[in-house]
Amino acid sequence: MRRLGLKWQSLIAAIALCFLSVPCVAANPAQDFQAGAVSALLPKGVVERVGGEKDLALHDAVLWNDLVKTIDFGRMRILLEDQSVLNIGARSSMRIVPASVESQLSNLELEFGRFRAKVIKRMGPENRVAITTPTAALGVVGTHFYVRGDEKQATIIVFDGEVQVRNSNPNISGEQTLLAGELTTVLRDQPPTPKRPATPQEIQQAMEETLPAPVARFTPYQSPAGSNPRVVLSAPDIGSMPPIHSEGD
Repeated sequence: MRRLGLKWQSLIAAIALCFLSVPCVAANPAQDFQAGAVSALLPKGVVERVGGEKDLALHDAVLWNDLVKTIDFGRMRILLEDQSVLNIGARSSMRIVPASVESQLSNLELEFGRFRAKVIKRMGPENRVAITTPTAALGVVGTHFYVRGDEKQATIIVFDGEVQVRNSNPNISGEQTLLAGELTTVLRDQPPTPKRPATPQEIQQAMEETLPAPVARFTPYQSPAGSNPRVVLSAPDIGSMPPIHSEGD
């Protein structure tokens, strides 16, 4: 009987160990959860995750807690699982973190650089997406907006919808609610500046900085009839390509 009792004790201990190991596996359900996928890339991007850093390719999966980077003139577009679109500009570093496993929402942490996002609108306060930079914190629901930030300041422009902006330091009071066409800047340890209309040049720059393709521009883009203008075609962020000059007869 004693020997049979020892066998049962060993079996019970093994079963208990299996059950105890289950929470260890499920403790971080977002560890390998796919946040989205690369839908456009120019010309190179990298991802840093557990196990090291690797180059990204078109259609590669992006996981929650990945640190996504664009190098030099690189740009990237990520289609998130909830169908929100994230356009990352050159020389940027951003982490995609879980907001809600059930709703597949992702929060965004911009270390430095710039990005433009179209966030799908969902009903309910639990579907608010949070975006942080070293100086700013944003609350977003169903919005098209642009953020440029670093350790010293952040600039936010809204194209459509509404964004609440405050300092990332919770001890700094003050908040601005931006509507379409409005801009604010958040300095370190300062409340957001009073919102103002973004200029056409600021809006154009925000769009061009985050398009996942080269941007060409004609200067001037129009001239009086019968004139003989000197027209310059330039492509920003293409360092090896000189401007192309085209002059009339």
